[in-house]
Parts: sequence; structure tokens; C-alpha cells
Amino acid sequence: MAEPQLSYNPNPTEPKLKLPDGACDAHFHVFGPQAQFAFAENRTYTPADAPKEKLFDLHDFLLIERGVVVQSSAHGFDNAAAADLIAAKPGSYVGVALLPPNVEVAEMKRLHEQGFRGVRFNYMKHLGITVPIDDVMRLATRLAGRRITVVAETSAGGPAPSATAGRPGEPDRKSGSARP
Repeated sequence: MAEPQLSYNPNPTEPKLKLPDGACDAHFHVFGPQAQFAFAENRTYTPADAPKEKLFDLHDFLLIERGVVVQSSAHGFDNAAAADLIAAKPGSYVGVALLPPNVEVAEMKRLHEQGFRGVRFNYMKHLGITVPIDDVMRLATRLAGRRITVVAETSAGGPAPSATAGRPGEPDRKSGSARP
């Protein structure tokens, strides 16, 4: 695998725009440190370490007070690095986990207690293996109010899911959000 690639600007410039109080970074990743949080064996890329301390420094510099850490495919289904970040600043950060579709309800509850509020599935060729969309839709019925994020590109292969809507409380297969 190629040498680790830096995923952030180590020397940001002073922002020209002052963010409002309570500003939120709605999608970012944390990588490693690899010595503590191993990368997945089947990853398609190797990022350089970008631990929570680097992110906290960047957020302080940019005056960002809150955030949503999104589990990276580089760490696979081991959400420990993201959970560690959330635990370091309770109330300021929440997470979106990367999970297999056969995840047990007990694991989803454990992640919820750690601060995860959604699940991510990747349908981007450069991120590797995808989960069959029907498996994702079955999982959606068990999420009990949590969100599913599907990251997709139209060239990822396979037909798009049908546009049939679910029953109340079940996901709408077209939009992915729960039906009222």
C-alpha cells in the first residue's frame, strides 16, 4: 500500500470569516494515531495520522465549537478512534458509525451511549467493498430513530434501489429518511 497521505492542512491561515457562536463542523474524520487505533487490513488507502488533538487544535483556531465525526473506511468497522474523540469532549461532538448490516441491536445501543447518532454506508468505488442496498434497508428498520447516511456515486455499479416507500416508521427507499 502507498505511503500514508496527509488528509488535512497542517498550516491553516487565519479565516477571513468569523464563524458565529456555536459553529459546527458537520462532517470530518479522525485517523489514528495508528499505534493506538489500527487501520483496517482491507482499507483502500492509508491516511497519515490525524488524531483528535490535531482536530481540536484546528477547531479552536477556526472557532468551531461542535462537530460530527464520521467514521472513516480506513478504520473499517472499528469505531474506537471516533468514540475516543467523542469521549474527550462530551456534549460537543457526536458521531456517525460505520457498521456491518448484521450489527446486533446491543452494539447499536452501546454506540449510541458513546455518542453515535447515525450509521454510514459507502458506495464509492475508491472506498472499496459495499454492502448490498437491500441489507442496508433491512438494517434501517432496526435503527429506532437513528439516521443512515449513504455515500454514493452513480457510477458505483448496480441498479439504484427502487423508489417504493415503506410503511410509517420505515425508511423511504428513495430518500432514505423515515416515513412519518
